[in-house]
Amino acid sequence: MNIVVLAGGTSTERDISILTSTKVCESLRRNGYNANIVDVFFGIDSENVDNFFNNDNDLEKLCDYIAFLHKGKLLLCEEKDLLQEEYGLVHCSIDEFQAIPFNSVKYKKENAYGVEAMVLRNAVPSDIHISPISIEELFVFMVKEAK
Repeated sequence: MNIVVLAGGTSTERDISILTSTKVCESLRRNGYNANIVDVFFGIDSENVDNFFNNDNDLEKLCDYIAFLHKGKLLLCEEKDLLQEEYGLVHCSIDEFQAIPFNSVKYKKENAYGVEAMVLRNAVPSDIHISPISIEELFVFMVKEAK
């Protein structure tokens, strides 16, 4: 199984994130997993990657499962393909957004042009268009947006 550990970033806790992710990868490798670090700011650590990584790959091609930690909390841990089947993006007007059941909306952001929301696909009325969501978009919504 391929596991990508996201680390780094630009916060004041960058060094702690890199150290912790290194220890996590070492432990996963000892247990037989193909685990590698991707720095969310600088990209793939080319000194510590296996052959399946190359510049043409992205996060969605590199891993089978996604676990996302933010500020010490596990926000999700699921199979990547199930995440993309379960969630989607809706772009609509504020009026159209009112037709979407509240419990299907996981995260949203509003602006002068309307609403962009991360939703549970199976709970949204069929007449509302749902776009696919990338793993990166999913992370951004989870970190930056609130209901």
